[in-house]
Amino acid sequence: MAGPSQISKPNRIFPISIPFPKSPNNTTAAVTLSWNLESPSVTLFDKGADAVGALFSGLLLVHVGGDFAKLDVLVALLSIQIRRQSPQSRWGSCADCQIQSVNIETWSFLNSPTILSRGVHQFPFSSFIPGHYPATVNIPAFSISYNLKATMDIARSPNQHAISNNHIELKDSIMVKRVSSPPKPPHHLYVELKPIKARVGVLYDSVIEPEGANEVVLHLVDLLDYDEIPQRIVFWRLTSVSWKFEETIQHSFPLCKHHATPFKTANEPTTDIRVLAKGILRKVWETDGIRGDGTTDLKFSYAIDRQRFPGRECRHACDVKPFYGLAVKHTLEIEVFLSQETAHVLKPDVVTPAPKGFFYRLRFDINLTRYADGEVNWDEDTPPVYQDVASQPPAYIEENES
Repeated sequence: MAGPSQISKPNRIFPISIPFPKSPNNTTAAVTLSWNLESPSVTLFDKGADAVGALFSGLLLVHVGGDFAKLDVLVALLSIQIRRQSPQSRWGSCADCQIQSVNIETWSFLNSPTILSRGVHQFPFSSFIPGHYPATVNIPAFSISYNLKATMDIARSPNQHAISNNHIELKDSIMVKRVSSPPKPPHHLYVELKPIKARVGVLYDSVIEPEGANEVVLHLVDLLDYDEIPQRIVFWRLTSVSWKFEETIQHSFPLCKHHATPFKTANEPTTDIRVLAKGILRKVWETDGIRGDGTTDLKFSYAIDRQRFPGRECRHACDVKPFYGLAVKHTLEIEVFLSQETAHVLKPDVVTPAPKGFFYRLRFDINLTRYADGEVNWDEDTPPVYQDVASQPPAYIEENES
């Protein structure tokens, strides 16, 4: 019997990888999609009741790297996706109830299977986004996004592998924003403070931007009154002023086919109110609070407090008109407290506080939007002017008939 040193070990076999050439008919890897958007961000111009829409256009580019490619389908879709982030209902975990899609435009570029040669092939597309559509929104309650999707199906050759990728998709998000004209002079109105005879004048901007401070002026008049029988003077002294800037979000969502019933096809509307900023003012007006003519003035500024909410909760939305059960509006609320003081007509400097006061709450609708900083809407764009063009068509000489 041979010893261990005499046993011969078998030769080790090393695998050799031999590259096989790709089939010339497999053109899937050589075909790609891209697009060139004329307006990467779409701007909607808000003009009150007459909201103007926006044009959206671009080119879908098909890059063929091989000799040719046969396409069966080439389509593109522009849609709005509405996602309810946290619906307060028992169907909140249903994805079909949370997500809703609204198609704006669909383009089908091929009427039949088409063979494209090597190179770049352009397919133009355009659409009109109505003016009442909302801008892109992303807040904790819900989000609204505009999505552009292109789909291409490549014909499969007879000798092509069955698992080859013949379906190509291209997706992108389109930013849509809404702007308004720069604000006009501040809005001025007077509010009667009943049951007393005083009035308050408020000077404020009804259209503001998310950034920057906004000034509010209060002018209180008729703060003095006289009682003839007890011969006393009644003072209404401005004691405190508080304000808060609120965002009201109204949202409801339709129920999917699994949760809808013949008697209920949508969830109950939900209203969320968030305080974006607030403040309390004391002793920022005159020391006595009342002039000899019974008036007093107050001025303060407010802005969105971005440090009030941590993380993603600090996101806010511009105003959104009702759209598929969603709406966002903003309100400035001012609270004024007036306390009563009395004095005798002969001794007006001796003031006696009275256990009486009135609390008033003033609410003003504020349009939170972006200003159109030098932007011009497409329907107001000045047409081009051509030189060396006569104002009238040329005159023709009439030939006399023989």
